[in-house]
Amino acid sequence: MENTKKRRQTGKSKDRISKRPTIGIGTNTLNMIIRMFVFLKSALPHLCLIMCLMLLVFFSIDQVNSHIGFMKNEFHKWLTLFLCLAVISESGMVISKNRRQIRKEEKRKNRNRQTTRMQNEPDQR
Repeated sequence: MENTKKRRQTGKSKDRISKRPTIGIGTNTLNMIIRMFVFLKSALPHLCLIMCLMLLVFFSIDQVNSHIGFMKNEFHKWLTLFLCLAVISESGMVISKNRRQIRKEEKRKNRNRQTTRMQNEPDQR
């Protein structure tokens, strides 16, 4: 009888104990962190693309007018150029992959909606 009173007081029974580890943050904070990562996943390739284009502009300006001195070291200039080209191509691939994934999910949702709509409508034969 004492055990049941203790379970009632704590609100937990032996069969309802969660096996998941508890995290010391609330669900609102966790949802906010997840939304931030989703935003960064979509925004980071765009930010890299913008910064690489800026570096390419600095590289081309430095090639035309070296007195400005954006980039002093020749090795650094060419390394930056190849890095920018690599990041631009990678950003383009990541952006297209994300868009394809979004389109695929939308098609799947539409297919599920159509099948549920067809199941809910009675046969009109």
